[in-house]
Amino acid sequence: MGCRNSSFRDGLVVALGFVSAFLVFPVSPAAAQLTWTGSTNNNWSLASGDANWTAPGYFSDGNSVTFGNSGANTNINIVSTVQPGSVTFNNSSVPYSFSGAAISGTASVTLSTSAGNVTFNSPNSYTGGTLVNGGTLTAANDAALGSGTVSVGAAGTLNFTSATPTVNGL
Repeated sequence: MGCRNSSFRDGLVVALGFVSAFLVFPVSPAAAQLTWTGSTNNNWSLASGDANWTAPGYFSDGNSVTFGNSGANTNINIVSTVQPGSVTFNNSSVPYSFSGAAISGTASVTLSTSAGNVTFNSPNSYTGGTLVNGGTLTAANDAALGSGTVSVGAAGTLNFTSATPTVNGL
């Protein structure tokens, strides 16, 4: 008898020598860098049927996401709370609008210097802050910008269409 290794989804099983014991070590998959395609529908969700992203096609919490100029279905419905690693906008010619559930977790939201128009219609609870380097971010809900610090660069614009917006560190 010898030592043999085998693996399974979300972990690694190691058989130790001649002992009839197994140790299981959880293995976290690396977070993917995804770009919105909107090729299936307008839903941002955890469901594999909503394959609106570049490979692997579906979103998992922890993935970093980018919204660029090639996305279809740009009026995005967040089906249930999502927790991306980060959210980046490089959309100089395609406007994006978000409604539904929250962007949550430790994510940061960044509009790059080449960003266009982005609208958050729903409350969000992300804590990583909001950086508007360029383009226009419209907060159409009092809690649209999460709870992190908000910074606006020289080429950026922040609009409020809600009655009493909550903004930290502006």
